[in-house]
Amino acid sequence: MAFLVSNLMQGSPYCGAVKALRNTLGDGERNWEDLGTIAPGIEGVSGDMIRFADMDGDGLADFLAISNDGSIRMWKNLGIIGAKGQSMHFADLTGDGKDDIISVDAKGRARAWINKGVDQWESIGEIAPGFDKDLSSARIEFADVNGDKKANYLIIYGGGSVDQTNNRRCVRANRQAGV
Repeated sequence: MAFLVSNLMQGSPYCGAVKALRNTLGDGERNWEDLGTIAPGIEGVSGDMIRFADMDGDGLADFLAISNDGSIRMWKNLGIIGAKGQSMHFADLTGDGKDDIISVDAKGRARAWINKGVDQWESIGEIAPGFDKDLSSARIEFADVNGDKKANYLIIYGGGSVDQTNNRRCVRANRQAGV
């Protein structure tokens, strides 16, 4: 499978944003699936500085910026991908003091990756099933609102009202738990 990446926002101080398209070959035709912007622009990083390479042998291409002086800055690819229409959140679901990663889709369905330490993330799958209600004027947030050190699931509506779901179970390794 091939990817095509392009530099976005020429002339911006955040030049270097990267848009990706995946070649989804089918019956001899090239069909490019737009994956959207996969890396935001970073101040001082222009498109000609950007490279992708698997720097740690995990099979995932990491984002590199090579400066004129030869120095290299690297952003590790964690392999955690939010699909189009999803938002990424960072909150402590386990109460261990380390923020975990949560991907939420337009219906409020949430999936999580638990922070197991430096460069270690454990996918625990779905932690909230989503809703059959209009969330278009709402936003989803995760915050500890009851003092148990574990983030709760919050829906904040445009008018200011809030629905809260407590994180009733401790999320632990090799165990799926709900929010």
